Amino acid sequence: MPLATDLEIRGTDGVWRTISVVLALPNKNRKPMRCIVCKGHIKLHDAARDGSQQAHVEHAQRWPGCPRSDAYDGNGVRPHPHRVPD
Repeated sequence: MPLATDLEIRGTDGVWRTISVVLALPNKNRKPMRCIVCKGHIKLHDAARDGSQQAHVEHAQRWPGCPRSDAYDGNGVRPHPHRVPD
């Protein structure tokens, strides 16, 4: 599974925008951010210092209904049960 490198973040105007994890990392603790596919809560991860892994996004709670999750079951995209509201 390729690493997810983009996410949605809500601007001060209330509009959700897609940005790269690299741009989001300086505001790592800013909320709300969410998965662009299932709208679930996410965690941001820096790139590994040794270069073995790039900066990426992971679900805060694994979800088999999202192809961006390491738990994806292949049965189509389904909204996360604990998604970040609009």
